Amino acid sequence: MKRTGIIAAVVAAGLAAPMVRGQCNLTWFEGFGVPGVASGYTTNVYAQIPWDPDGDGPDPEVLVVAGYMESANGVPAKWVATWDGVKFKQLGDGFDGWVFDLAIYNGELYAGGQFHHSGSTPCAKIARWSGTGWQAVAGSITAGGFEGVNALQVHDGSLYAAGVFQKAGSVTVNNIARFDGTTWHSCGWSSAGPGVGFNSLASYGGQLYAGGTFNQASSGFDYIARYNGSTWSGVGGGVQGQVKALHVIDGKLVAAGGFTQPGRFISTWNGTTWLATWADDAGMDASVESLGTFNGKLVVGGNFSHAGGAPMRALAMWNGTVGGSGSWQAVGTVAGDAPVFSFSTYNGQLYAGFYLGSFGGRPLHGIGRFDGTQWQPLGLGFNGAIHVWCWHDGELYAAGAFTEAGGTYTTRIARKTPAGWEPLGGGLTGPVNALASYQGTLVAGGAFSGGTLGANNLAWWDGSWHTFGAGSTNGVNSAVNALAVRGADLIIGGTFTTAGGSAANRIVKWNGSGFAPMGEGFSSGSVLALLSDGELYAGGSFNASGTTTLNGVARWNGSAWVPVGGGLGMYRSVYALGRYNGELVAGGYELNPGLCAARFDGSSWSALGPTSVWGACFPAVSTFHEHEGELYAGGTFSCGSLGRNVLRWNGSAWGALQGGVDGSVRALTTDDDGALVVGGLFATVNQTIASTCIAKWGCDPNGCPADFDGSGFVDTDDFTAFVIAFEAGDQSADFDGTGFVDTDDFTAFVLAFEAGC
Repeated sequence: MKRTGIIAAVVAAGLAAPMVRGQCNLTWFEGFGVPGVASGYTTNVYAQIPWDPDGDGPDPEVLVVAGYMESANGVPAKWVATWDGVKFKQLGDGFDGWVFDLAIYNGELYAGGQFHHSGSTPCAKIARWSGTGWQAVAGSITAGGFEGVNALQVHDGSLYAAGVFQKAGSVTVNNIARFDGTTWHSCGWSSAGPGVGFNSLASYGGQLYAGGTFNQASSGFDYIARYNGSTWSGVGGGVQGQVKALHVIDGKLVAAGGFTQPGRFISTWNGTTWLATWADDAGMDASVESLGTFNGKLVVGGNFSHAGGAPMRALAMWNGTVGGSGSWQAVGTVAGDAPVFSFSTYNGQLYAGFYLGSFGGRPLHGIGRFDGTQWQPLGLGFNGAIHVWCWHDGELYAAGAFTEAGGTYTTRIARKTPAGWEPLGGGLTGPVNALASYQGTLVAGGAFSGGTLGANNLAWWDGSWHTFGAGSTNGVNSAVNALAVRGADLIIGGTFTTAGGSAANRIVKWNGSGFAPMGEGFSSGSVLALLSDGELYAGGSFNASGTTTLNGVARWNGSAWVPVGGGLGMYRSVYALGRYNGELVAGGYELNPGLCAARFDGSSWSALGPTSVWGACFPAVSTFHEHEGELYAGGTFSCGSLGRNVLRWNGSAWGALQGGVDGSVRALTTDDDGALVVGGLFATVNQTIASTCIAKWGCDPNGCPADFDGSGFVDTDDFTAFVIAFEAGDQSADFDGTGFVDTDDFTAFVLAFEAGC
């Protein structure tokens, strides 16, 4: 059927459709894996290159990073991955060994290194990305186990590979070879002499320059040589040590490495002679490993601690004319033992790849980006469990067992800012279980003591940390699990038996200057949850207050703790309390009734939905939060098709958050962008998306597809706009994302339009 025929067949029905509000596609957000890359204790990012996978197609450019790494931002990587500015993605099966360099040749991505296979596909030492996987390159490279391709360079229409190897395809090449897109060729390099390997290549002045470990003084090839397509020649007498990096900038060739003449670890060649710009103390005090360009300036990375005589650890920028006058300057604040091995510029920012380490006080884990002011992580995850969220003075705080938050060193507590997470002073010495906003301060309770502050399980923050009371008896003598504010009082619950040195059976109040008991407290167990919403409720593993039986949940009547209905069973544990549709709700372990979730209608308890959803392996609900009119529950449970560890209750049934999360959920809140924020101890959401201890659930960032004109409504204007684009064959009408505008796109749009999104 012709395109116009399809339109005629459906347009009447489409234009008759009523206007509806564009519905939101709920989904998990990406980008919350642990920042950077990881592979045990030896992570290195040796190569980076921007790459547009589909050339002039609609897909955006990505940054390819490679080296020695097994994961990137929590995503399995296997020594190579792509970064799109928000998240990392796998690139096929990756490799079984290190990747040392990347190149784009004839629009295709090539990788060189010490690997042998990609998955089960042989592709020794060099591989080409086919669009679906890594493939061998004309027979690939023949080399020993620790030998391979160290450098790739496109020059004069060919791809050159260099390193330490004997053959390329069937051709004996002696460490450097030329690939014309079909066949490998020798470059005529002699393998005679000690140490003949190559580290780096550059195309400059119509010739190919190669630097490495070779020292052939009789030929004038001291660690650097140039190739004119038929013969090799020396470069101004060479340099006096290994060349590790070559880079062209400002019409000059910069060489760097382990040499001290000419220049200290870095020198400039103008095509005729070596320049003395970086001679003596104007250079570095140790080896340079990498060179790059950022905002038109030369950036240098390596093992040095000084540049031009000034302290500048691992990274420096030349503020001047290359080969002329200028000075070295720091690139943000650089700290830690982090030699820099690679650079790239992507989306206007400088990316640096390095060995573990930290930059600017941030644990960036192998790779970071510089926005012109400060270093940023690649990823927003935490490295340990989040136990609680708290809004205080309009800002979101997280606390738990973590020591890093979104690429920033924090110690169990952090504050969210527009620039990312930031620490609260030196943090606290142990896990934080509870937070509360009280009388203009932020209060933290948990299982911490000692340190400089000397706080016992309870502390408050007003720009610096303070204890509750003075001396060794400050705070409470055991863990705090829950906090609540009631009028002028701060209510504190936990496992403690003293507060400020006086008896306090698992619950106490602080009036701003001192502790006071609350009735007889609880005679055993622990307080695990508090709710103050006009009434004050406590939940936990306690059974009684004095002689009053409570069975896990109690209400404060102003002078004593009293039962709530008949409670939720002896020796049961209530971990969470909340309110939904006017009813008190409780979450916990083996509650009676409800197993994991129960509700109280003012006279009796009943199950909150069917108990069958919770699974059978020690299920428990640990937290509640009302969000967008629904009650969300998090904990440790498996619900079959409903997913794991987090669910939503609409008043009549439990619903899924796609596949849920793969570990326990301890904390839920609503972020300032309207999304649900989930905290706990987990690594992925929806079974596939890396999201380490923090996750966000909300409207799909891609919006509502049927809202074609972006008005916020799905109405006849969207239908008309789509028809116009479709008739014109405009790429925006490629609704199913196949790359073609055809009848399938029209069908897909109509289905989405009729569904309201």
